[in-house]
Amino acid sequence: RERLEYERNLAREKKERELFAKASQEARAKVLEYAFSKALGVMREVVTGETSPGMAARVNARIRELTAAINVVKGWSTSCQESRQFKKEFRNERLSIYGTVNLITVSGLQVKSGGSGIITLDFKQLLPREFCELIRSTWVKMEPQEQFNYAILCCEFGLYEEALAELDAALKSADGKMDPELAKSYRKMISEGRYTEFEEIEAQ
Repeated sequence: RERLEYERNLAREKKERELFAKASQEARAKVLEYAFSKALGVMREVVTGETSPGMAARVNARIRELTAAINVVKGWSTSCQESRQFKKEFRNERLSIYGTVNLITVSGLQVKSGGSGIITLDFKQLLPREFCELIRSTWVKMEPQEQFNYAILCCEFGLYEEALAELDAALKSADGKMDPELAKSYRKMISEGRYTEFEEIEAQ
């Protein structure tokens, strides 16, 4: 009986790993399209009532990370509309687009250009590094929790040095709204190259 139970557990763990790997790859494809909410939906479908505690913890970690990415874009959009700390200048040499940020949505932004009027730009037109740098260059004043979320977003695109710098800044000015121990654990994970387990993420 013990042997049978042992083999069942092995089979279950193997199936869970396969499902997690498949979902992670599918979610990764969504992230590269800046479809963070869809990526989150993919990962949420992995956990069922029969999921082992260990695997549930791994899935919940991915859910936390993707939620952080979603919150970055939401906070960025809000900052653009409400904060005087938002720097609206937009410059992209590769796309030859210059102007000021007029509006940010979940999938793109509007740039007001003197010569071309309003230009609607889909996030997919930006390279991952351009996307992250645009957020950081325009969102001048981030709170520690927002810096933590931004660091996670950088990790999603393989920008680990930028993520570490942001985490260090967040930890220096940490307030009661950010969990410093969680930030430290992610800093250690990133430093040791353990942010992603099933694929190699390279910055673009």
